[in-house]
Amino acid sequence: MPDFIAPTESELRELWRTNRDSEVRRLILEIVTLRKSLEKVMDWWETTDRMTSNRGDLDGPFGPFRKLYHLLREELRRARLR
Repeated sequence: MPDFIAPTESELRELWRTNRDSEVRRLILEIVTLRKSLEKVMDWWETTDRMTSNRGDLDGPFGPFRKLYHLLREELRRARLR
């Protein structure tokens, strides 16, 4: 897939209002649902980060736990959610 600028929530709302095509609407709903899922996963990550001091092998600046955070943060920024 080529790089692209993610649509904003207002752009998605406008697409919803102007498109009656069920396939377009399904894609919009899928985007919104996936964004909500990303936010939930980030909330879980933040809760785990606050509540856990020993992450064992997952810890460290380049450990999987930190990599997950950076991946989530980047995707949320790309979607303009945080």
